[in-house]
Amino acid sequence: MNFHLRHKSSSLLAAFVAVIMFLPSESVTAQHTELGLMAGTMAYTGDVIHTYMRHNDYQPAFGIFIAKPVSSHFSLRLMLNKGYISGADSLAARPSSRERNLSFYSDLYEGSVLVDFYPFAFLPTKGRNKIAPYFSTGLTVFHFNPMSIYQGQEYALQPLSTEGQGTSAFPDRKPYQLTQIAIPAEMGIKFMIGNSFSLNVAGGFRYTFTDYLDDVSTTYVNADVLIAERGEVAYALSNRTWGTNEGVPDDLGNGSKRGGLANDHYGWIGTTLSYYFAPRYKFAQSRKSGLHCPKF
Repeated sequence: MNFHLRHKSSSLLAAFVAVIMFLPSESVTAQHTELGLMAGTMAYTGDVIHTYMRHNDYQPAFGIFIAKPVSSHFSLRLMLNKGYISGADSLAARPSSRERNLSFYSDLYEGSVLVDFYPFAFLPTKGRNKIAPYFSTGLTVFHFNPMSIYQGQEYALQPLSTEGQGTSAFPDRKPYQLTQIAIPAEMGIKFMIGNSFSLNVAGGFRYTFTDYLDDVSTTYVNADVLIAERGEVAYALSNRTWGTNEGVPDDLGNGSKRGGLANDHYGWIGTTLSYYFAPRYKFAQSRKSGLHCPKF
């Protein structure tokens, strides 16, 4: 993703946050801090996913977050998640996909700054709105590292240039970055338990700007080039048709299609448990300096 798009996304988010920061809160006493835990499942969409009906497509995900309201309809939230994504052509229904025989898996770490919007005024510490739907967006930074297994050994795929990135066959193809940004979209509904806890059902989608979550995007590379410049393992993991063709790979070179050009995306769904607490402190004014300092 280019610098201008990243800069534009960051600028839009900053402007949005700045606007809602000046929205009036219903009451100072309504302010609270929310701490929460998330447990759920994560999945991705891309070239090596073939169905959303098998349990293999969903992997565990966990997260923590902290949120602070800026008005009765908006809050700012920082969320950190760890998940796992994977895909395998062996699960495909189409014979051509099974013959391609690609597979990958990756841990995925993300941090998101989110703006939560509550259509109805949400003041949990005042006991209002026991059921509260919300919608969220903002900015996500995530890190992934697609891996695969060959002859019982685990290999990171990005350094192998499985689609010729940086080789003499494709000098203009640059290695993809393992840390990138995404645009999040989330929605959920909170069920208050008293005035201090809530049980939430929520889900989030991440619109990414990469087609390489699964290390698959464009075309194959000529065997002689990839073996000479990246090694035999790189070619074996680039062209895995040997796995369904009695150990002999198909003759697939620079012009042979390996993947599609649409970007990959991922998302999560799960439940969260939140605890709300209202800070109890007052401000005392220093006579000499005129500064307002918190007095607990």
